[in-house]
This record gives sequence, structure tokens and C-alpha cells, in this order.
Amino acid sequence: MESPVRRGNSFVRRLALFILPAAMLICLPAADAGTMTREDVLAVASRYARHAWTCSRGNSHRLYNDLRSGKRYRGVSYNMGGFDSLNDFERKTRRGIIAGNSKRRCGRSLCIRRNLAGLDCSGFMSRCFGIPRHTTRTLPQISAVVRRVDLEPGDILNAEGYHAMLFDRFDDEGQIWVYESVVRLRRSGSPPAGVAHRAVDWDRRYTARRLYHFIHKGERVSTVRSTAVRVEPGGRLKKSVSARSSGMIIDGPRFSGAGGTGSVPREVWFKIDYDDGTQGWSPVRYLVLTGGRE
Repeated sequence: MESPVRRGNSFVRRLALFILPAAMLICLPAADAGTMTREDVLAVASRYARHAWTCSRGNSHRLYNDLRSGKRYRGVSYNMGGFDSLNDFERKTRRGIIAGNSKRRCGRSLCIRRNLAGLDCSGFMSRCFGIPRHTTRTLPQISAVVRRVDLEPGDILNAEGYHAMLFDRFDDEGQIWVYESVVRLRRSGSPPAGVAHRAVDWDRRYTARRLYHFIHKGERVSTVRSTAVRVEPGGRLKKSVSARSSGMIIDGPRFSGAGGTGSVPREVWFKIDYDDGTQGWSPVRYLVLTGGRE
């Protein structure tokens, strides 16, 4: 018969074999936008827009969507508050889960139903960039304003509290081609609400923005408002610079606040060498990329 001591040691060894790999997994860095190119971002968006699936009786629900049972659709369904990967969406729809909420309201806004299948506009954007879940109100915390003429594929068109779209290109008629997850989508073969690639007119409600990963040292910036300049990201205040102060990015990006897989959005900072001689860290949300580079 094995002694209590040996049994205890054996248990400890088995526990260690379980805990150590788990701890290593916890310490692994989360996937981040830093590993993605503009081509990668657009490729993810295209897969969401082209995803083909057949609506089952369970996926269709008159209170939540206008989907038709038995119909074949192309494009992942819109779901307010949703953040599904393509695998999540496929798994849910095959299980007969309701494919999105684009109708049912809780007060003035659509009800958030994260247990349903699909994703909303900002959930779609977050999936395209490979970042934790953001909203139209927090996307500015990780992006800088860019001029319309300087838009590049994979940039953001964001209207805070309303909608977000992923910029693809301008066509010869001046229309903007975007990828978006949208509520009202009247296109043959697409779900009534979901992800699509389509042309839209320019709308003044939207601000053109660039994700921090695509912002580089040497780029010229100006400030959209009076902006704090700090010794370290999120640290002690050095001074403030006025609106429309110009400078050059000399370091960054750096992050403050919760990051990784946490639900609290990160604040992104860049170190700026301002033309008045001030050097320090400013939040990206108050910076405008002015097109120059040194």
C-alpha cells in the first residue's frame, strides 16, 4: 500500500503538471493588431461579407430579424452587441440559434443580445483588426484623425454613438467603398441586416481615423484641441499644448489602462516632438495626421 506521504507527493506533482501549463497560457500575449497588415484587415472583412450560410427555422425569428427560413444568404448577420468570430457564427447558426437582432428594441436602442449569432458594426471592426471588443465611442481611443484625401485601405470611418465602417477605396465617381455590418441592407442574396461590401456617399457625421498600428515614427501631426503632454503615457502632466499645435512622432505606440483581452479599452499614446520645443506623450485620440513625414 502506498504511504500517505508518497500519495501526497504524487498529487502535488500531478497538480504542478496541470497548473504550470495553465499559468504559461495565462502569460502568453494576446493576439493584437500589431501582427496584422492592411491586406490582412481587408481579407478578414471580405470573409465576413462573403460567408455563405443557409437560414434554418431556428435562425429566423420575427421579433429579432427578417430572415427567411430555407433561404441561402451571403454575409454574417447583424446582431446588436455581437462579437462573433466566423467559427462562432457558423457554430451558432448550425445549432439553430437566432441569427441576429436588428429589430427588437429596449427603449430607443436595439436590445443587446450577445447570445444570438452575428455581430454589430463596431464588433465587426474589432474582429477585422484582431483587437479586443471596442465600440464606436472607444475606437477613437486607439486611432488618430486622418484627412479624407489621405484615407488608405483599412482605415476607419467612425460616427461616435452611431456607426462605424471600414474604408476600402474610392471609385471613379467619388463614392466610398466600405465593409460594414449594417441594420438596413437591401441587396439580393444578402441578409436584410448584416455584413456587406458596398459603395456609400460621403457623410459629414463620420470622422476618418487610422488605427494606431498603421501610424509610424516620423509622421507629422497636429492637435485637434488643447492636449495634455505627459512625461510617460498616462503619467505625470508635463504641460499642455494648444489646439492645432504641430509636431512629429518620435516614439510609440504605448498603452495605458487595461489591455489584452480585458473589456476596458486601452488608451494609446505617442511621443511627440512639438514645434514649440515641447517633447512628451499625448493621447492618439487628439492627434490629426497631416500627411507629412520626416
